[in-house]
Amino acid sequence: MILLTAHYGNWEWLSLAAGAHFGITIDVVYQPQRVAAFDDFLREARARFGSRFIPRKEFIFDLMSRADKARTYALIADQTPKKTIRNSGPTF
Repeated sequence: MILLTAHYGNWEWLSLAAGAHFGITIDVVYQPQRVAAFDDFLREARARFGSRFIPRKEFIFDLMSRADKARTYALIADQTPKKTIRNSGPTF
């Protein structure tokens, strides 16, 4: 199962609520922070709700390596458009 939500408000609460409601561990796909100590701090603080954190670049490998098991992945949509547009085609 894939849970997709906007990055609005407290997404850690979503992880806790979904885990409590469904009674399963939620695997959260996340973007690691540039500063390793800060990344470690955030993962430790967020994991207290029982979630497992998977770096974005390892998601496909994790998904394929656990293909024989039912899993729940949470994806947080917080994309920012690039400042420059390389394509000169129409924009919508």
